[in-house]
Amino acid sequence: MNIVFKLIYFFIFNYLPLTIMIFLLITAFAYLFTWIAKAMQRKLKLQILWKMFAYATTIPFLLYTVIALFFPISDVFLLIAIVYTSIIVFLVMKVYPRRKI
Repeated sequence: MNIVFKLIYFFIFNYLPLTIMIFLLITAFAYLFTWIAKAMQRKLKLQILWKMFAYATTIPFLLYTVIALFFPISDVFLLIAIVYTSIIVFLVMKVYPRRKI
């Protein structure tokens, strides 16, 4: 019975707030990167950038969730994941075609 309470505690106090923060962070970063896309003259809108960030953050945050379930982990891992995701999205943005003037 103790393991059931531990799983409930984990999902309520760790996984759920983390998921809400991730959605807000993805939206904020996608909006920030729309300005960068405009400066680079790329054909990217908020919806496309949001999906790019969502795909790029999936593996690091799933890894964080699985590791946090078994071991206490520092939140520095989340900062590293955000930096990694930003670099990946920036590199993908460079591949998109420029706007036609």
